[in-house]
Amino acid sequence: MRIALTTLLSHWRLHPLQLVLMILGLSLATALWSAVQAINGQARIAYAEAADSLSQRDFDRLVAPDGVIPVETYVRLRRAGWNLSPVLEGRWRANDLSLTVIGFDLLSSPLLAELPSGTEDVNAAPLDALTGAALVWAHPETVPALSAAMPDWEVVATPQLPRGTLFADLSFAAQLLKAPAHLSRLLVIAPPPNAPNPTLALSTLAPRLQQVPAGALLTGDVGQLTDSFHMNLTAFGFLSFAVGLFIVQGSLALGVEQRNGAIRTLRLIGASRRDVFAALFLEVLVLSVLSAGLGLALGYVVAAALLEDVSLTLAGLYGAEVPGGLQLRSSWVLSGLAMSLLGAGLASLHAFLKLHQATGALTRFGRTAPRMRNAPEQLLAGVGLALIGAATAVFLLSPDPGLQGGYVLLGGVMLGSALMLPIVLTRALAFAQVCVTHWIRDGTTAVLLLSDLRSQLPGLSLSLMALFLAVATNIGVGTMVASFRTTFEGWLDQRLAADLYVSPSDATMAGDIQHWLREHGAVAAPVLRAEATIGGLPATLRSVAPGTRQPESWPLSAALGPPQAGWQQVFDDTGVMINEQLSHRLTLGPGDLLPLGDGFAPVIAGVFADYGNPTGQVLLSETPFQRLAPEAWPRQIAVLTPDPQALRPQLEAEFGLTADRLVRPQDIRQVALSVFEKTFVITGALNILTLGVAGFALLTSFLTQWRHRLPQLAPLWAMGLSRRRLAALDLIRSALVAGLVALAALPLGLVLAWVLLRVVNLEAFGWRLPMEVFPLLILRVWGLCLVAALLAALLPALRLLRVSPAALLGSFGNDR
Repeated sequence: MRIALTTLLSHWRLHPLQLVLMILGLSLATALWSAVQAINGQARIAYAEAADSLSQRDFDRLVAPDGVIPVETYVRLRRAGWNLSPVLEGRWRANDLSLTVIGFDLLSSPLLAELPSGTEDVNAAPLDALTGAALVWAHPETVPALSAAMPDWEVVATPQLPRGTLFADLSFAAQLLKAPAHLSRLLVIAPPPNAPNPTLALSTLAPRLQQVPAGALLTGDVGQLTDSFHMNLTAFGFLSFAVGLFIVQGSLALGVEQRNGAIRTLRLIGASRRDVFAALFLEVLVLSVLSAGLGLALGYVVAAALLEDVSLTLAGLYGAEVPGGLQLRSSWVLSGLAMSLLGAGLASLHAFLKLHQATGALTRFGRTAPRMRNAPEQLLAGVGLALIGAATAVFLLSPDPGLQGGYVLLGGVMLGSALMLPIVLTRALAFAQVCVTHWIRDGTTAVLLLSDLRSQLPGLSLSLMALFLAVATNIGVGTMVASFRTTFEGWLDQRLAADLYVSPSDATMAGDIQHWLREHGAVAAPVLRAEATIGGLPATLRSVAPGTRQPESWPLSAALGPPQAGWQQVFDDTGVMINEQLSHRLTLGPGDLLPLGDGFAPVIAGVFADYGNPTGQVLLSETPFQRLAPEAWPRQIAVLTPDPQALRPQLEAEFGLTADRLVRPQDIRQVALSVFEKTFVITGALNILTLGVAGFALLTSFLTQWRHRLPQLAPLWAMGLSRRRLAALDLIRSALVAGLVALAALPLGLVLAWVLLRVVNLEAFGWRLPMEVFPLLILRVWGLCLVAALLAALLPALRLLRVSPAALLGSFGNDR
């Protein structure tokens, strides 16, 4: 056993490049997989921290549909015997810092016992906040940025708090959020002791409030909402991992084949087949562990670099915050190690089967059985066609395929198409060879090139499948993102129809601004918003008013009749408009009734596009809105004026508005597009990484075949083709096969884009996107594919350029 292992390992001293390629292949596969798992794990931990911060979920909560509870309602319930603790929550910004502020009553809150009294730097007890001191609590990772922005505050590091969150006394939080007269929710410590039916007592004292049981989330489980995004990342990681395994498979297969002589000698001098297999197994195990360590380190670097962009994606598409840096956790480390070992085992399976066949037929004279052939192309094509048909049938015949059905369809179509690639390439090369023979007078060199390429296809098939999948993924995902960008830009132009947008700090200022605008000849359209639960789903109510550009500019994806008639129904208080998300989740459309509570069930007059919104939205006129949410006040005012440049400084001077409270539509558009571009950085990065790994797999295959091609190239050299021309033909061969693969990947990429836009996007977000084809994007991907293939062929071509005439002549003495 020891002699067998030493003999087999000594091979890598003579072939260090192959060893490096194999370790890099498995390391890259492990790195991309572990990076995705690290990002997903960090996001899910952030969701759990945000949901379980301190003990807020240990108590029932009283909430209002619009998220606003007047202080008078809280006082009325306390006087009736309810033991409540008020909570105020909102978003607070200072300079470049943006935090979630949670204010609580120190005298009644159950959270007080869980807060630390202070640290070496902040020697203050929690109740010291009642003296008016600016005493707050934040996660240790949030403390440095907060202390730098607010040096006069006393900040206590509290590990129990989620990152990006600030806890403060209720009065201090009200000052920060400029909300002195309302609360966000009430924690129920105990209902009235003398009330036999607390629910009935609550409906009498505060009919607008709803009691949420302990442990339930207020706005839906954000972890479930973001499952589609994390599934996308996992699919990318698995694809990259599978492509990386092609590199390992090629290197292992070459290593086993190169050591056939050594293995034969070991068997002849008495080594058992079990010893040989055990030695190879130990070799693969050691190399996979080393590769896993390098891959985990690379994966950590990749995940840390992409985490900020992932956070922007989750915040922009789902409203989910993932603050903080990447943390090393055992879950994704063990996952990466397990995948590395499993991947090495799968990649070495084919090589072990070939070795088993060869050693099993070994005789005492050292003869071996014929080499095991690859599966027939017709069989692979039949399996691929069956996979495509089965996946399509499952998706079409399922009554509710859902998001999983979309991924089953994608997986079946992609894997089936990859299995059909070898026969497609073979037939294409055969057709090209016939065309060259009949149409080109002196096409001997071209015929030789095509024949050589056809003979190499069986050995290149796995790496070409990897390149095929990578190119198709780049085209599909790139088309999806570009279609989204084009649609999003047009949608922003239609939605941002006002000339200015004003955000007053309270209801009094909102009324004063509207009165002032009307006196100065401008149209003021107040935008009222309120949170609601419709059909068990969180949604937003939003008011619209006639006489503005807003109704005419909003694009409708479905309506009862002409858009003008639908909007007129809204202004007549008999109809509403809903977004595609709510329409899809409730299975409602134009003509259906939408119960909104308080006996109001208007007809759905139309469905509008609402890209990027994770929840449902309902547009209705002001009269029914105020009946459903009487405490709501306009937090934004859309201004229509012929001269916004002149009106803006007057508004700033009159009401002391800061720049963030008086913005132009072009500023909003610029910020939105900037966030959009950052949102899809991770998609582009994974696309490029996948294509790079596929190019690496192709390089491994070319190097694997290099040793067997000399006997085929030597006759061409002997007939007069120089080594320089042979090297050039090798590069042309690589470019030709890459071009054929890219061309074959185009239909699959477009199918992938269609499924992502029309199926997966609908199930994940609740809205569809129109699909567009972008020729420049396709040409760019094809160019990257060509560059990857030429780089992969460069090293074998250089070897051919430097090969000695003696080596070429020696090929004629080879019995093969």
